[in-house]
Amino acid sequence: MKKKCNQCDREFENKNSLEQHKKDKHSGTVQFENKDKTKKKIKKKYIYYALGFIIVIILLYLAFKPEVTYTPLTVDGENVKGSDNATLEIIEYSDFQCPFCASFATGTFKQIEDEYVKTGKVKINFKHFPLPFHEYARKAAEATECAGDQGKFWEMHDSIFLLGENLEENKLKKAAADIGLDSELFNNCLESSAMKIRVDKNLAEGRAAGVDSTPYFIIGNETISGNRDFILFKNAIEKQLR
Repeated sequence: MKKKCNQCDREFENKNSLEQHKKDKHSGTVQFENKDKTKKKIKKKYIYYALGFIIVIILLYLAFKPEVTYTPLTVDGENVKGSDNATLEIIEYSDFQCPFCASFATGTFKQIEDEYVKTGKVKINFKHFPLPFHEYARKAAEATECAGDQGKFWEMHDSIFLLGENLEENKLKKAAADIGLDSELFNNCLESSAMKIRVDKNLAEGRAAGVDSTPYFIIGNETISGNRDFILFKNAIEKQLR
């Protein structure tokens, strides 16, 4: 029975002829293939070593990364604009990523401020109500509280509403620097999430008051939902003042 070479499929009369053929024709190829396989194994081994080393470095970094801490400078985050002696308080629940809230802040709010807040009749109490589907709203709310801890809540409020809906953390930090905040203090405050508790408190108060969208306003015993025309606010305010 003829013997076949498993490398080139040639047939030989006997086993000795086949072995001689392999020795003459294929010994170099086998050695090359074996060397190639060995090199591949060594290469894979070093790749695994490298990946393992990188994973260890990452784990060590996470394990020993210093925790950012921040102790608030103020006791509570009440963000009120207007005289303490104002006859009427407007409570506003807002979301910094909400386009309707931004429209109110840059439009109707200014009219209310000029006619009623600056004249001492009305004060506005701003409260946070970040909606769950707005990715950046909660961190933006915390950023204004961090700014408020340095006495510049309303400046940060105005700056963030001018940024649009993309409120990534680096933009919040830049806005803080632009309004003259101590960047180190602000960044520590923001990264530590120290103001999360204040935002959560406002959210709980809003839900208890029936807030389900933003902006939402409580004016005496009346409520207004959405960014409505100034005349609607004026009528509600005048009615409450009477």
